[in-house]
Amino acid sequence: QQTKIVLATIDPMKINQAMGALYTTWMGISSVLEREFAKTIALSLTIVEYLRPLTRYVVEPPIYMLLPEEYYRWVPVLVGWGCKAVATSVAWR
Repeated sequence: QQTKIVLATIDPMKINQAMGALYTTWMGISSVLEREFAKTIALSLTIVEYLRPLTRYVVEPPIYMLLPEEYYRWVPVLVGWGCKAVATSVAWR
């Protein structure tokens, strides 16, 4: 019940911006710490740039059909996070 209230009232774009700032900070720190790790992050960001437009047409529509309308604003944010997770996993290998 509390999770539903939080998801219905929080602005997902602000959460996404905050997560993006943390991700950018992490990327900056890692590039200083280890060059190879920075290459992995740069590759994952490149993969996300190509993966994200595809997911808008393939992944998001079925999710919209499954979720109640009050959670629709979370779909692009969560799919974006998923893209970043997949891209990082692919780039790591």
